[in-house]
Amino acid sequence: MAVAPEKIFAVLIGINNYRGQYNNVKNLYGCVKDVDIIDTLLTTTLRVPAGNVHTLTSPHGSTPETLPTKTNVLALIEEVAGRAVASGPGALFFLHYSGHGMRTKTIYHKPENGGLKSAGAYDEGLCTLGEPLMDVELSNVLDGLNELGLTVFVSLDCCHSGGADRDSLHSGSGGGHDALDGHDAAGLESVSIRCPFPDSDSDDEIDSGNEVGRGDGDGRNVIVQESWLYRNRRHNLLAACQPSEFAYETGGRGTMTYHLDKTLTALKDSIIPITYDMLITHLVSKSGIRNNIFPQQPMLLGNRNRLAFGTNTKSALTGVMQGNVTKTKKEVGFTLVTISRGASHGVEVGDRFALYRPDQFTFGLLNPDEERAAEAIILEVTNMTAAARVPTTSNLANIPKVGWFAVLVQRNHRPVIYVDTVNLSDQTATRLQNSWRELPEDLLRPTADLRLHSDPDIVPEVTCPDTFYVKPSEDGTSLVVHKNNTEIMENVPSLDHNDDSIARTLSLIVQHLSPYQRLTNLAAREDSTNPWNPRYEFEIKRIHDVNRSNSPTLPAKVQYGVVFKNTEPRPIRILNQEEEALTQFITIFNLDPTYGITQIFPDEGADSFEVYPREAIDPKFKLNITVPPQLQAASQQPGFQMHDKIIVLISSKATNFRHYSQPDLLAWLHPEDAREDVFFKKITPKGQNNMPSRQATRAEEEEVQNLRSLDEFKVATWDIITTHEDLYPQVETNTANHTQHQPPSRVVPVIQPMVEAHA
Repeated sequence: MAVAPEKIFAVLIGINNYRGQYNNVKNLYGCVKDVDIIDTLLTTTLRVPAGNVHTLTSPHGSTPETLPTKTNVLALIEEVAGRAVASGPGALFFLHYSGHGMRTKTIYHKPENGGLKSAGAYDEGLCTLGEPLMDVELSNVLDGLNELGLTVFVSLDCCHSGGADRDSLHSGSGGGHDALDGHDAAGLESVSIRCPFPDSDSDDEIDSGNEVGRGDGDGRNVIVQESWLYRNRRHNLLAACQPSEFAYETGGRGTMTYHLDKTLTALKDSIIPITYDMLITHLVSKSGIRNNIFPQQPMLLGNRNRLAFGTNTKSALTGVMQGNVTKTKKEVGFTLVTISRGASHGVEVGDRFALYRPDQFTFGLLNPDEERAAEAIILEVTNMTAAARVPTTSNLANIPKVGWFAVLVQRNHRPVIYVDTVNLSDQTATRLQNSWRELPEDLLRPTADLRLHSDPDIVPEVTCPDTFYVKPSEDGTSLVVHKNNTEIMENVPSLDHNDDSIARTLSLIVQHLSPYQRLTNLAAREDSTNPWNPRYEFEIKRIHDVNRSNSPTLPAKVQYGVVFKNTEPRPIRILNQEEEALTQFITIFNLDPTYGITQIFPDEGADSFEVYPREAIDPKFKLNITVPPQLQAASQQPGFQMHDKIIVLISSKATNFRHYSQPDLLAWLHPEDAREDVFFKKITPKGQNNMPSRQATRAEEEEVQNLRSLDEFKVATWDIITTHEDLYPQVETNTANHTQHQPPSRVVPVIQPMVEAHA
């Protein structure tokens, strides 16, 4: 859930006029404007009450009663934090600073200063008036805000390196700017650096060993450099540049602040939840902020998976399917709507979607206390979209329109669990059945239908894709989950007969296995009605002798190269008209052996990636197969095999499949974040269906037929089998010269042939 606007509190600092301080440092001309930009963003775009936004500025031409000195900044942070805490749980504290930043040799290596850093390290600081607010001090302040129970987001538009004065990159940036305070100075073509002091060491490269997170190896273009301020914390911090880089201002405003405003405004109405990782990726890729004029690389500190202006991480939204209304058609007594989710997303006839107006969402998260505007029941499903019926209402504000949000709130089919009670005591069977009835209903992942049977000769009928079988273990002390009547589901924990929470644990297991099973079935399903036959190359190649471990107890990482190329011909131009390009959009998932589903390409949560004819994905893209912690002990035993399935979802138009992602099974049973349930309240109870099943009208049938002509979707899969020998390759050691020799080549069935399937 998004943080309520009234529970967002902000402190905004902007210093243009340094009033001769810091050795008469040259003034800035965009920092007060930055504060105005962020103020407007908060109060207008995010609807934060004006009384919750507090500013301290040092403009040209006037002297405010309270200047942004270090003392005043810290006092204001403490005051506003107190108000945030008093507002109750779930408050968010936002701190923005625009001004000079500094970087000097550390003083914190001395014992009298705590010995916090090593000699030769750097201190970074914000150049508040009077004296700077140094990184160690600010870090402690931010930790203190977290200790108060506040969610904290910080943006800093300043340099965090020395090594530059206030000279412009272009001529004409000297005096005469006082009159420009708060106005657009783009016509002067001046670009300034927000650093006060020269420092001969400021251009030193930071040791790559201090990088935090992922670098260019997996396609990331945002690298987090570690320093005292920019270390792993519970808050999220967005900085304009790396510690050794400069931050620029142009056009009377900070470059990063300007693009942050544009990015947040563009993402506000996203139909999928926005994480800070997605925010900074969008900021960097869309703004061109790292071009030759502005060679600064924004950086992000903190949990990249935290939801922007939210209190949870994206794991709290596991399995939540969101789309939007793409078309509406008014009929007598109802409105026919098209929703941008279909069979490829797991939608079925009879499923229900809650519809919301765009102003009820912020950054893909439902605003607190919002009621659904309408409810739609799915009548027909195509590969990529679904047609749904919404009853007519007298409230014109609740008549659905194009662009409305659609959230899956109830599935028509419930998972089915057959429990074999032949070797189960009556007491255990009765306890399981009674406790199952007492489980709370979860409408998105409803408690499955539990069916007990005692005839071993009767094979239960498979009634839905996610049907599961539970049988007593051979020793009769536990229950074991099966994928069919005879085959055990590997790596699923067994259930103790005497466990009082056996029903709850079984429910959680099935809730987790159900989407995994649905995606697996999607890959295996053939659809003879789909004529689309796209041409492509898909291959996974083993990279030998990479990331191998010499330790007999440490498993190696087995690395693969992933190849996907659109082999359709490039469009040709005839009589000044170009053919339509046969573009393919792809999303690649890894289904791991512990039932986790990870989107591995493009970045997790991102929309499908466009592959133009005769083009391929980045050849540097690599996949590391590692052993999950819960399988490491088993992997040391000869004969061990681990199965990963790689699934490519290919479509003819862009879409998003993020709802398929989920952690591994044990992480699901012991989650760090509770999943959001805000969408699933106040829904029509079972047995009170106000939209009963019926025959589709002619208008509905025509609409669905129109949708089918645009729906093109296909699935490609590749199975990877990792063996004990792959993870623990034999190593012969020559004790005389301590050289190592690999054993002779051997043939290992690492990769199974590709299987293509239509869906």
